[in-house]
Amino acid sequence: MAISTRIDQERTDANRFALLAMAMTSFGVGTTETIVTGLLPDIAGSLSVPLSSAGLLVSAYAWCVAIAAPTLTALTLRVPKKPLLLVLLAIFVLAHVVSALSGSYAVLLMSRCVAAAVHGVAMGIGVVVSAHLVDERRRAKAVGVMLSGITLANVAGVPLGLFLGHAFSDWHAPFWAIAGWGGLSLLALWKTLPNDVNLHVTSVASEVAVFRDGRMLLSYAAMIVGFGSTFVGFTYIAPILEGVAAFPPSSVTWVLLVFGAGLSAGNAAGARYADTWPLRTAFVSLACLACVMGSLGLVYATKWAVVAYVFLWGVASYAFVPALIMRILTRAGRAPNLASAMNVSAFNAGIGGGALVGSLVVKGGGAGVAATPAVGAAGAVLAIVLLALSVKAGADRAE
Repeated sequence: MAISTRIDQERTDANRFALLAMAMTSFGVGTTETIVTGLLPDIAGSLSVPLSSAGLLVSAYAWCVAIAAPTLTALTLRVPKKPLLLVLLAIFVLAHVVSALSGSYAVLLMSRCVAAAVHGVAMGIGVVVSAHLVDERRRAKAVGVMLSGITLANVAGVPLGLFLGHAFSDWHAPFWAIAGWGGLSLLALWKTLPNDVNLHVTSVASEVAVFRDGRMLLSYAAMIVGFGSTFVGFTYIAPILEGVAAFPPSSVTWVLLVFGAGLSAGNAAGARYADTWPLRTAFVSLACLACVMGSLGLVYATKWAVVAYVFLWGVASYAFVPALIMRILTRAGRAPNLASAMNVSAFNAGIGGGALVGSLVVKGGGAGVAATPAVGAAGAVLAIVLLALSVKAGADRAE
């Protein structure tokens, strides 16, 4: 009995380190999505392309993630998960070395698309693997640990890119940094991820079959609309802070860090409660998101209140994510791989769709950027409706 207990404890400790390695990986992958945002003018000038073309380095990345996640996951279903993750990370590192050496826009865009394809597959697999490193009662917490790397990337990605680019007077520097981080992540996963992590092998047909469940589709719709609702307003957070709330430009970065801290807090809180009350956690979080965004316009004249609201906005924006992910994985049962990949696609579709809606609001005149959070609040309400429609009799109600 003592020997068995000791072995179980050693396995638990090993899996804890594996989860941290997964979080380390997700930080690198998440950072690369946003790290070029603050460097777009430098890249455009260096490569002699319009700023709008440089902007494709961000938007094309998001759409490549959305497309590649389910497609490549389906093609690699039968590949053992640990070797697959290691190969994907090796490709990720090479893509960033190419980006760091690139002297042309076409090469940079191509390498970004390769990195995005890896992002989509690795994060989808990573969520499933992380959930299976622990017992069923703690799976949402494990997913939360893995996602903490993404939320930290949202806090640090843009400031880190700006710092490295300006410190070395070269926009290539952040790509070298991410390549190095990716290499360390690869070594960490190789060392800590159990060799027996391979999941139940499924066929493409069985993976696709789970999407016949209308509740799954409605849950994805809730994820897209819920996560996208944040980006209706957040896409224009800088002009809101400077032009509407009268913040000095120098303070915008600090307020963005407050939002990022809220994302991290929301992820931690959501993961904690999602194991016990997944649906309740999702509904309450989305309701809070609607309330915060809907009432932000009431406090524009008071700076400390705006900062507090931005923090709460961040908390509510991510608190429902672990709960919805676990709901989808639970419904997928023994065929979670493609379902998890579709979560990654849903995230990026939400980001792109939310930004598009925000642009339409701004172009439509009226209150302009000041109205985007309120429109986002309407999106959060719609997400609540979609999630409610997905809830039917039986176990769902017990949640």
